[in-house]
Amino acid sequence: MPTYLSPGVYVEEISSGSAPITGLSTSTAGFIGVVSDAIQIPISPLMQVSEEFPGNGEQTEFNLNNFPVNIEAKVKVLIVDTQTRNSSGVEIEPTFQAGNASKKAKITIEPAPTADQIVKVKYIVESVKVTNEVLVTIQKDINLSETPNWEIYLDKYPVNDDNTVPTWKLKANGTDLDSSNVQILNDDVYKVTRMTIPVTLITDDSTLYESNRTKTLITITADYQQRFPTFTPVAANEVKLCTNFNEFKNTLVISQGMKDRSN
Repeated sequence: MPTYLSPGVYVEEISSGSAPITGLSTSTAGFIGVVSDAIQIPISPLMQVSEEFPGNGEQTEFNLNNFPVNIEAKVKVLIVDTQTRNSSGVEIEPTFQAGNASKKAKITIEPAPTADQIVKVKYIVESVKVTNEVLVTIQKDINLSETPNWEIYLDKYPVNDDNTVPTWKLKANGTDLDSSNVQILNDDVYKVTRMTIPVTLITDDSTLYESNRTKTLITITADYQQRFPTFTPVAANEVKLCTNFNEFKNTLVISQGMKDRSN
């Protein structure tokens, strides 16, 4: 029996023994998934990000660029002199608001940082922003009446898909659209995210057509929040035999979110 290091992915020739294995030929390599041992795979992968905000002597509230922010991890804030840009600075304890209702996280610093100071913030996020992803480009005068909805697959999976308080925004040639009726759904079986857009969002917006009077094409783009994938730990020394790539993908989820996390 070979020794498997943990975590890891292995390719191994599988012997059928005295009877064939359904769906797997003897010449096909089997995918072996994660073997959990001493290393714990987080259920909710995290990533640390850094931001800087210039002080002006008046502003005390600073909106963070990412949401959601991990509320259990400490938000580290340094006040740094703009001239020396001392990397150590002075660490302070801000008032932190996770922003669950507004979908905006922010910190409050009192007294307000002065014009010769920079606020450096480090915090942990559970998602990252995707901006200006091109969804579709259409001719402005095309007849869309026979297509009530567009079903579009986003480039990223999974994403924040709380349709009660959307965290996404659509634009047409850079102009904001009313995205309140746009729906997002994560398909956890096929590992894709689908966005449903009512065509009336485009056809009923007279301001959109007026602002693009000289243009023949309208490009619809989306801003949204990509979540990191969740993982289900495999019991210690348990090996998963997968007979096709979809089974392998469902057993060991590897996404762009984890690539971003490793950079």
